[in-house]
Amino acid sequence: MSNKIKVLLSRVGDTNFKAAFSNIRADARASHRLTPVVACDTFLSMLKYGCAFSDYHLFHFYEKNASQRAAFLTLTENNRLIQALNNVAYRPVFEAKTRFAREFAPYLHRDCLLLAGSGDNEVLAFLQRHGVVFAKRDFAFGGKGVKRLSVGDFSGEEALVRYLREEKYDLIEELIDQHPALSAFCPTSVNTVRIATILDGDEIAVPYAIFRCGRDGDVDNVSSGGFSANIDPVSGVIISSAMSRGEERCETHPVTGAVFRGFQMPMWDRVLELVREAAKICPEVRYVGWDVAYNHDGPLLVEGNYHPGHMAFQLCDLTGRKHLFEKYLK
Repeated sequence: MSNKIKVLLSRVGDTNFKAAFSNIRADARASHRLTPVVACDTFLSMLKYGCAFSDYHLFHFYEKNASQRAAFLTLTENNRLIQALNNVAYRPVFEAKTRFAREFAPYLHRDCLLLAGSGDNEVLAFLQRHGVVFAKRDFAFGGKGVKRLSVGDFSGEEALVRYLREEKYDLIEELIDQHPALSAFCPTSVNTVRIATILDGDEIAVPYAIFRCGRDGDVDNVSSGGFSANIDPVSGVIISSAMSRGEERCETHPVTGAVFRGFQMPMWDRVLELVREAAKICPEVRYVGWDVAYNHDGPLLVEGNYHPGHMAFQLCDLTGRKHLFEKYLK
């Protein structure tokens, strides 16, 4: 119990109380209970289930009973899972985009250039080959630090090189020529599958998969306004409605009209083969959330996540899926 209290106190210390109590008041209205009652229930749930303020609010704990709450993988349990399965010394393999590009080069299937080790002439040649590129910074998350740049928006390749140096980008990549089936959801973003793998001895489990697409921008992250929907990891079929920031839920994309539920992800057997092969490259990190995109020829890796989140795959249908990880939590 003392460890739970320590975690609770540290979490409270890191909390944005304005946002937290705004959520508590919203939950009180939704559940037709007094705000102090919901506030007490929130703190007790944090202690009992290891949830964060945001877990209680976004997972709708205010309308769930004890067994339903216990079914969710919460923030504390997700952190414990990662500590148990992943060696922190290898975290930079995944979080430094330049290192990831080197280690997983056979699975990227696109032209990439590390800026720190490249002269201006090499960068110029890259820009002449690819007039539009994605520029990325190491250790950036949630779609931040990623920008789509076109030579046409500058006075020439030399001006773009100067911009890349001045803005301290670390990596540029060829634009992914996205598969038309995925472009149908949002043609302006690279729409991806987040698919998790757990290396368990000689076996590689795939506990969940999520489809992510943009709304009308360059990135597909929910935190940047995009949508996510659950995929059946066996068949590759989308099995839920889509959810966006602010708990907006929809069956069809509000801009393009593409239907989420029932969509069959292309070449799913090749996606599973790709992530299972990639999972063997760094066995010291057993639990990885892979971001997979499609070009016209098939799936390719965008990046791997050392610290997969616990929210999206439980949020789309508000269903707890801790059972997928029980054997590793023990």
